[in-house]
Amino acid sequence: RMNPATIGHSKLLQAGEDIAKKTGAKQKVILTRTQDKRKNPLTPTEKLKWAKQLFPGKDISLAAEDNPTLIGQLTHLSKSGIRDLTIVTGSDRVKDYQEILKKYNGTKEGSLFNFKTMHVINAGNRNPNAKGLEGASASKMRDSARKDDYKTFSSMVPRNVARNHGRECFIIIFLST
Repeated sequence: RMNPATIGHSKLLQAGEDIAKKTGAKQKVILTRTQDKRKNPLTPTEKLKWAKQLFPGKDISLAAEDNPTLIGQLTHLSKSGIRDLTIVTGSDRVKDYQEILKKYNGTKEGSLFNFKTMHVINAGNRNPNAKGLEGASASKMRDSARKDDYKTFSSMVPRNVARNHGRECFIIIFLST
């Protein structure tokens, strides 16, 4: 979802890039269009803008409006001819994604997509109590913005991001509550 993207997502994107290079694949980051006040305060357009500011040069796009979720995107990828799929994710999502792939892949009744090979790779474990990269999370960023705590919020923004861009994202989330 990356709502908002964090310094921790940089680890995720780097792991995906490394895997793509090793396997001769193409890395593509597709952001969902999910939006609500609590967990997804950024609009899809704001989320895309923010992610592109954090990760310049990466192939980042929004999910199609008619396929706004992960399952919709998996269905779309399968229908467009993709047969080999690797999802790189954080440790907290691996099991869920494996279950989705197992449940909906194949040619049996109720299948939504049909991949020949599927891998869900853990990009690394988080320590919610840690500071910096290992402890960064979108939830912590949202909570910091809601508490008007820019110092904590900005500690989870990659250093390459201009201060005014980080401040803009902070204000959008702060005002959404």
